[in-house]
Amino acid sequence: FLDYEVLYEEYGRQSYNQVVANVQEWQERFCNEVSLDDIYDLVYKASIYDVRELVNSVNNRRLPLPINLRGNGFARYIKDTGCDETAVYLVFAKECEPFVVEYDAWELREDNEDRMRNLIERGRRAFMDTESYYIRLRYAYQLIRLAHYLRDYELTVQLYDYLMPK
Repeated sequence: FLDYEVLYEEYGRQSYNQVVANVQEWQERFCNEVSLDDIYDLVYKASIYDVRELVNSVNNRRLPLPINLRGNGFARYIKDTGCDETAVYLVFAKECEPFVVEYDAWELREDNEDRMRNLIERGRRAFMDTESYYIRLRYAYQLIRLAHYLRDYELTVQLYDYLMPK
């Protein structure tokens, strides 16, 4: 029998490793021009409000970066290069987050099936409207993940078959 501490430690390490790999992938995608810390802060720590304001700032050059993101090199890079697909995707990922992040298994959670299905539908449309191959893959990941957490395994497989490159 395994000690529960060993399980929790191993599972926690996997979660940590996933975050590190994700941040490194973003950095590689943006040619190592932004720091890991700035990517981490924008992807994992910034509020959805700030990321929505980043979208507005990217789409309207006269608007400054949100005050909480002004010192963030990744946000600055997205604005300076006009990467609105990236900013819009980050908002979508933040909207998905409450449904797919770790939570206390003993905690009772409200079933948000309608909201999750709405996100899947919105994500499908965004996937189709997105030109960037990289961002399309990120949408695919979020959609498949949402369907899995929804426990709609048939939809999960359908989304995988439809969205993933052959």
